[in-house]
Amino acid sequence: MSARRRTVRREQELASVELAGHRLDYLLKRSSARRSLSLRVNREGMAQVNAPWSMPQSGIERFLSRHADWLRGQLDQRQGAPRWTDGMRLPYLGSELRLAWRPSVTLRGIREQGGILYCVAHERDLVAMVADWYRSRAAEVLADRLARVCARLRCDLPAWRLSDARTRWGSLSA
Repeated sequence: MSARRRTVRREQELASVELAGHRLDYLLKRSSARRSLSLRVNREGMAQVNAPWSMPQSGIERFLSRHADWLRGQLDQRQGAPRWTDGMRLPYLGSELRLAWRPSVTLRGIREQGGILYCVAHERDLVAMVADWYRSRAAEVLADRLARVCARLRCDLPAWRLSDARTRWGSLSA
């Protein structure tokens, strides 16, 4: 007898709630596979609630009310985020790079040379391209430093990986 696969139901909608006298619009994502509520501010700068399929709307609104201060802080922080522009300065290994950005609908490319990070990309792709570039440089720098430490300690280079940790920043195993 084979196990039947359960179909996961998913749905998303825009919703709003009154919090501390202000209307908050948010993206509500429901899933039958989900067992708990989560709250975050997504890439578009909008509050997003992930909820179990059967969670009543009143429970979601109570959850938002309990986390209103945290959410307000996150949204305010996002609004104060810098606007990405040609010539802006980017931190890099204790120094700075200057972003040389050329908007393009068809071309994509990124390289660093002489303290300048040259980037050709559509505006909607710019942040992701720079983040990917930082990630690849971080992997190179960390791999080199780990190899030097292992050589100094005369031990084998362990397997490692770089991730976009939001909550769990490190793990240790035997």
